[in-house]
Amino acid sequence: MKISQMSHLKRWLTAGIAIPILILLIGFSPRWLFYLLLVVVSCLCLHEFFHLTSPRLPLLPRVFAFALSLLFPTFFSQGLLPFAFAVLCFTVMMVLGFYLFSEPERRKEVFEGTAAVVLGFLYSGLPLSLLVLVDQAPRGNLWIFFLLAIIFSGDTAALYCGRLFGKHKLYGAVSPGKTWEGAIGGLVTSVLAGVLFCWIFDLHDSVGTIAVASAGIAVAGQVGDLAESMIKRNVGVKDSGTILPGHGGFLDRVDALLFAIPVFYGFLILRGME
Repeated sequence: MKISQMSHLKRWLTAGIAIPILILLIGFSPRWLFYLLLVVVSCLCLHEFFHLTSPRLPLLPRVFAFALSLLFPTFFSQGLLPFAFAVLCFTVMMVLGFYLFSEPERRKEVFEGTAAVVLGFLYSGLPLSLLVLVDQAPRGNLWIFFLLAIIFSGDTAALYCGRLFGKHKLYGAVSPGKTWEGAIGGLVTSVLAGVLFCWIFDLHDSVGTIAVASAGIAVAGQVGDLAESMIKRNVGVKDSGTILPGHGGFLDRVDALLFAIPVFYGFLILRGME
């Protein structure tokens, strides 16, 4: 069996295991269990982010960032949104204080260290925490499935359309393997998946609105994929980790979601999260 074929087999086997677990946790489990999943995934993504971008970041600033990823879903689930952002500001103060009272050589890293903590959380922890707010809305778990259907179907279609029809590089300087044909195939598939999902589950009356929203979510997801590719290319690695066979790391798997979630959440806010 060729390496590429083995990689695809691992990819589908991993998806075959992960998808039923996601359906169970999002659709049928106690909500605290789903929120725990968000915390675990957020912390794993944060770990991979620091491994890629800030391998020399001291332990204490890392702990502050992981604490935010743990606390924000908890705050959101309890309706403590203003307090959550006060804690974020307090964390910045704590990180700056850590460098202030560190030895002189370490103080020179204050900008990089503080930026790594804040950006790491804003990049991975905060978007995933927003899913707690979505989940608390009426039919929230169905809306989360709607988001996942758009992103996962588009990601898969982009991969195979690119392999079958790809001739024109999408952004060769960042991700040489991605093509315009793959991106368009992924976008069309995402829109179809979003419209079909809403039709099956009667989530929205306007097909046009759902099509536009699905397209916006899909484009945000593709930009998120490119953003993570840029990070990996800058440090010279192919994958953010190896924990998911055929997919790489958790950051490789959810990179599109991290950009798509804020757009998706904005759409729900505009429609009133009814």
